[in-house]
Amino acid sequence: MGADGITLSVGYDGRMRAADAYEFRLAFSPVATLSLSRCVPLRVAVDDFVEPLRGIISLATGTSQDLTYVAVELEGQSGKYQVFGTAITQDPFESSSDKLRKEKSALRAKLDELSLLDLVLKWRHYTSEHHPLVETYGSMLHARDQHPRSRFLLLIQALEGSHGYETKGEYDKRKAKHVAKREDVLNRVQDTLGPKPKKFLKDFLPQEPANESRVRTEGHGERPSCGHDGSPREAGPRNGRSTGL
Repeated sequence: MGADGITLSVGYDGRMRAADAYEFRLAFSPVATLSLSRCVPLRVAVDDFVEPLRGIISLATGTSQDLTYVAVELEGQSGKYQVFGTAITQDPFESSSDKLRKEKSALRAKLDELSLLDLVLKWRHYTSEHHPLVETYGSMLHARDQHPRSRFLLLIQALEGSHGYETKGEYDKRKAKHVAKREDVLNRVQDTLGPKPKKFLKDFLPQEPANESRVRTEGHGERPSCGHDGSPREAGPRNGRSTGL
């Protein structure tokens, strides 16, 4: 149960055929049941809970998952009412043990001791905050004709955006410190340099701080010499023989 009295349970609806003397059949379909402490419009329920759950299941299974069935309870009325729409396929769905064993899921809520409701609420929060991981990669989870290479490159882009999103506070601090240093340098040379050098400094002294990883890489160790084509050149003998200049 969530902090707002929200509960999410996952179970199975079953169908049994036992009266036929020539056939005995059991079929089960997974069903997620969401209970809210207050009534909300259908659009809010779909956007805040159904679609995040669908996205998480798509991530867990590695393939786009359709919404096959939706039923709601109406305020002041008893019973459940089935919802029909273009995004609801109404196709029968049956669980298969063979398919389940073949799936190599990246997410197992029970084994990983994760709350499915917490994942849904976190997804909803990231959506409201326009987190790059959800906005970039999550929006394309249900694209069925996407090439694996394209999906991989999209994931890299989303991870880069996610890093920038999560380190934004740190970057803002570095930027403010960099801008202050830049202004201090320009003020110091105000009376010592001529108009052209001052304009050159103002135009070409960057207003954004350098990438931190780049600064750390270039600030340690010797920089390797490079050939005229930009490729690294080894210093010293090569293949057992020294080369003259």
